[in-house]
Amino acid sequence: MQEFLELATPADAEAVLALYRRQIGRPGCAWNEHYPDASFVRADLQRRALRVVREGERLLAAVSLLEQDDDELEALGCWTVSPACEAVRLCVAPDAQGRGIGGRVMRALLDEAAARGFAAMRLLCSTGNAAARRLYKREGFARRGQCRLYGEDFLCLEKNLPLSN
Repeated sequence: MQEFLELATPADAEAVLALYRRQIGRPGCAWNEHYPDASFVRADLQRRALRVVREGERLLAAVSLLEQDDDELEALGCWTVSPACEAVRLCVAPDAQGRGIGGRVMRALLDEAAARGFAAMRLLCSTGNAAARRLYKREGFARRGQCRLYGEDFLCLEKNLPLSN
């Protein structure tokens, strides 16, 4: 099996939402029945931000790569580098976790962000999500602060990207 990150299509919307729903209640997951919902999937598809990993017809992972346009996130003031993009809603199917898929997804996303000319990637990580914190540390993200948003505590993480030639 060879996983690869590809742009999601509208035909993936239901499977992505089902993948999101399977995360609810897992240790450290800050998601609930209201977030993320179908409106986030539709918006990410519309702006061509949603990527997926497939194993045959089955979705193993999803993540969205957003251009930095979130005023609430920008207003945190802890960021060090611009222009930056944001990685959001990374998830791996529960039965596929522990296989290195999350790391491969992040490396592919970081490569894409660098190729698109971003100087940094930012993300928020729930303070209670130990597995995600380990992943982001392994991938070289540095803590820039901590915040409370949406009723949850998050670490503000950022990784500088290599300059493209």
